[in-house]
Amino acid sequence: MRRVPEDIENQRKWTGASGFAALLGALLCLSISTHASAQNSGRANGASADSAQILSELEAIIEQGERNNSADPNFMAALRDLLRRNTWPWQRILLDDTFADGNFTSNPRWTNTSGNVVVDPNRGLVMLASTGRVNLPPIFVPSNPRPVPNTGDVLSSARDWNGASDRFAFQPNGGISNVSSGNSGGTIAIFGSGNGGGIRSNEAISGDFTFHYTAGNNDQVRVGLYAASQDAQFRPFEGRRENETSGLTAMSKAWWIKDGSQIMQGPVQVGTIDITPGDRVEFRREDNAILITVNAQIAHVYDLQSVEPLRSIVNYFSGRRFFLDGVGWSTANGPAPDTGDDLETSSSDAWFGAVGDFVYRRAGIVGRTAGRAIGTQNTFADDFVFRATIGRSNSPRSLRVGLYEADEDFNFDPNSGLGGLERMRRSWYFADGQLVSGNQVVASNIRLRDGAEIEFNRVGRRISVTVDGQQIHTFQRRSNAPLRAIIAHSSRPGTLDLQRVAWSRDGFAGGGAGGGTGGVFEPPIAEDARLEARLFITNAFAIETTLISQNRRGGELEIGLMRRRDEVGYRLALSPGRPQTIEVIRSDRRGDTIIASAVRNGTLNDGRPHDVLFTRGINGLMSVSVDDIEWINVMDQSVTVPFDAISLNDRRGEFVITSVTAYGL
Repeated sequence: MRRVPEDIENQRKWTGASGFAALLGALLCLSISTHASAQNSGRANGASADSAQILSELEAIIEQGERNNSADPNFMAALRDLLRRNTWPWQRILLDDTFADGNFTSNPRWTNTSGNVVVDPNRGLVMLASTGRVNLPPIFVPSNPRPVPNTGDVLSSARDWNGASDRFAFQPNGGISNVSSGNSGGTIAIFGSGNGGGIRSNEAISGDFTFHYTAGNNDQVRVGLYAASQDAQFRPFEGRRENETSGLTAMSKAWWIKDGSQIMQGPVQVGTIDITPGDRVEFRREDNAILITVNAQIAHVYDLQSVEPLRSIVNYFSGRRFFLDGVGWSTANGPAPDTGDDLETSSSDAWFGAVGDFVYRRAGIVGRTAGRAIGTQNTFADDFVFRATIGRSNSPRSLRVGLYEADEDFNFDPNSGLGGLERMRRSWYFADGQLVSGNQVVASNIRLRDGAEIEFNRVGRRISVTVDGQQIHTFQRRSNAPLRAIIAHSSRPGTLDLQRVAWSRDGFAGGGAGGGTGGVFEPPIAEDARLEARLFITNAFAIETTLISQNRRGGELEIGLMRRRDEVGYRLALSPGRPQTIEVIRSDRRGDTIIASAVRNGTLNDGRPHDVLFTRGINGLMSVSVDDIEWINVMDQSVTVPFDAISLNDRRGEFVITSVTAYGL
């Protein structure tokens, strides 16, 4: 991590410097001399300007020298560190914590205000957003279950599995999903965090069936089916090395997914797949075929040469941690999984307003009369996803769909083509190919084609809006007030047609309809993991953080500075998934405002340390860099007060913080 040099004598020695290197040294001496004279003479302003210009030119020369290898690398490194000393204005270290002392409660003192935060002596500060603490290996697993529909499954206890069972942990009834057993059993959550190994189902399954699970942390976990005739190849205690798969690579009749990314048949990779936490994965046996589906979408089809009994199998590699939720199987005669949401209904019970002016189908809504609006009976106080799919006959300018805060109900108008949304200060919706907040357009020229899937994903005070998985905008709210969904049929001629309208607290599996609280499990997070340290921090600052992200999807880390009495300050919000996003947020009496954001391809979720530098100068110029690459450069002079607290806030994820350093003037 880049830091202010503490002692130039600690720099590495250099030899064989060229005349070019000598010139650089002379320029550096000149810049330092000029800088010193600026501080000790009455001509400070002019001298400071000269010094700044010389330092700027010197930096350009150093960069050119590094590109051309014009001098000894050790000498160039020493020059760059000296340059940083003269150009780094934040000379005071206000806080410096590597958590090497094994705690966060002293030197300096942090306060754990919510969530699960521990110090791992081998890694650093581990922040785990959750709904509670669990007596299992430290895996991203909330312990507050939500009921989900009965899937008619067996494999619902540890007794249904055999092999290296002592290397796995089992939680009946889907440790998280708490499946109702009905007449056919339930499901199970399976965890692994140890020496690696494999387990298989006691029962060999004949006929048509579905073996399924909901993915959690699935790096280095292998899941699938194999023919019972190959039991002799099953090696349960194989898993100490990465290439050990409990015998799957030795079987000719094995159909499995490796590490959430490769589709395998025996030892041969036959395709690729992208499974992320919260995805529902199924191996569906139909006659002489096995279909792999992810969230009800077919990913691969195997043709079987013969029909014979099959077993399910789970293997993981030593040293990795994983969990699978809702693991089970259903026979063709059992009840089909119920993935519906309580807005997917053939009646108007879920709605209020001009309910008689819409037609409610089993999996969609069609407008009957133009200029009418409906809202959801229920308000959504927790994190959720509201989703709708555009139907074939939908007219682009007929549809308004989105969310609003329930305390704006007095502005709701069922006899309006906008439903009163334009009068609400806290509403977020699509209208006429635009994304709107209140009456302010934030994105235009959005093509809602036939079959386009729009989502409003509420996480805490944020609402992320996507179309076909592409993020359009993220709104920052001032409060966590409950929300309603709204659909309005424009007064203009045309048809409103939505194929699927649904909301879920837990994510979606696709298809189906009915009651319940949602489809696939996506870990429900009710509590962020948050630390706060109270100390004086100048209005101009530099915050350096080294972090490791452990989330394949979702998760957000906020680094904040604030004055506690009125919560005025700045926050840096980092979302390391695909795509990576960074936002700088200002908080004041008017609420939160995103003053700058940046989106990059790729991911920081690679398990490696990354350095994040967040700075603010005395003139209000703010900068954010990741691994010495600048992402954001923005001017904001709104906040002029110093701060008295720094916070780390983990939303819906798992992060390891190896160091935090705060500098001031």
